[in-house]
Amino acid sequence: MLTQLRIILTAILAALSPALWAQANVTCTFTVPEIVCIEQDIKVTYAGSAPETASFIWGFNDATIVSGSGRGPYMLHWLTLGEKHVSLKVKFENDSCTNVRAVLVKELPAVFHIAGGGSYPAGGIGVDVGLTGSQHGIIYRLFRNEIYTNISVVGTGSNLIFGKQTEPGTYTCRAKVDGSECSRLMEGTAIVSISANYNNQKLCMITFDTLSAHNRLIWTKISSTGIHHYNIYKEGSANNEFLKIAEVPFNVFSSWVDTTSKPLTKSDRYKISVTDDNLHEYERSPFHKTIHLNIVPGFGCYNLIWNHYEGFEYYTYLIHRKIGQGNYQVIDSVASNVDSYTDFTNSGGIATYYLEIVRIEPCEPSFKSGIYNRLTSNVAAATPLGIAEQSIPGLNISPNPVHDFLDISISGAESSFTICSLENVLGAKISLVSFRGNTHRLDFSDLKPGLYFLRLQNGDGLSVVKILKR
Repeated sequence: MLTQLRIILTAILAALSPALWAQANVTCTFTVPEIVCIEQDIKVTYAGSAPETASFIWGFNDATIVSGSGRGPYMLHWLTLGEKHVSLKVKFENDSCTNVRAVLVKELPAVFHIAGGGSYPAGGIGVDVGLTGSQHGIIYRLFRNEIYTNISVVGTGSNLIFGKQTEPGTYTCRAKVDGSECSRLMEGTAIVSISANYNNQKLCMITFDTLSAHNRLIWTKISSTGIHHYNIYKEGSANNEFLKIAEVPFNVFSSWVDTTSKPLTKSDRYKISVTDDNLHEYERSPFHKTIHLNIVPGFGCYNLIWNHYEGFEYYTYLIHRKIGQGNYQVIDSVASNVDSYTDFTNSGGIATYYLEIVRIEPCEPSFKSGIYNRLTSNVAAATPLGIAEQSIPGLNISPNPVHDFLDISISGAESSFTICSLENVLGAKISLVSFRGNTHRLDFSDLKPGLYFLRLQNGDGLSVVKILKR
């Protein structure tokens, strides 16, 4: 009985199987993106269950076929914009099916350039990364080292900012048409790195510049390519109020002259800081304070008074002196806690002084230049009491201060012969002339502003006059 039933069921299935087979395998489903970009390759994949022996008739609406045949898959792209249609007809034995799907071909996103990046200090807030432009509705995705950062911004028609990035790496951007896999790589890269800590940049010394008669700042250059410039700060008229007065590029000699300083008049305090290539400014250094040397002449002596240099540790002041046109000599040395000195000299001429400090750790303002380990105070000159500044009778000098020309007149000296010597505060002779008669004019127009000494001598006496050039 069971055997007969098996025979009957087998016969029935054999009669029905061709129709069931055809009905199950003749399907025309396939996958294709709904939105694509012009000239961008896309993949068309058959998703039905018809065997490879079936007949597959594809229609790609004038697309350029890159690869594929028969059942597929196919790689293709369009060279024109607009709505396209992909069609498929499948035939297998006595059955067939047809399917048509619409595809919208759009322009590729416009190309813009990625911007920003740079270095930032460890623990800082990072640096901005952005794009130089955008298109409305386009999605811009940010990648770091070719990995998507999960940061995306929708185009606005203007520049874009992805925000401050703190992870070091190379950043790129890909523009994507919404609702599609259509994308385009933007131009350029932005490199983000963590910079060194430049809070340790300090001044090395501040010395008197004999050529300009101003303060010269010197610092040891940090070996780094991440510094953009140095900032110079100077204390103003209020205590501890430091104002920025200059920026010095990194690639120049690490020395700078403050042409606004007046070391012959007073001391000054300075600080320095570093600004890196991302224009981030680091902490200001501790201040350095210059020495200001002053002389109070006595009877047969000179009283030197000065304020201490501040900025580094030292042990000794060297006292330099020269008389008249002579050479400087070290006449004494005193401990660094001493701030006055009396020189009992018997000279009746001009005595010029300056103080010197020898720094234990030298300064290296350039990698290729020498080292500097000596700083000096301003120079100060005076004549001892007992030598009148105008001992020549009838002497008149004007104007004082002088701008261009200084007029000298000596009443009652019609036939006198007068020697006129002009010296700077270092005692260097600038001019030496002689004239006969009552008047003479000296040209100061080419001289730098500062203090000068005018020495006049004739048969009636000697006069040494301080002249201030404005």
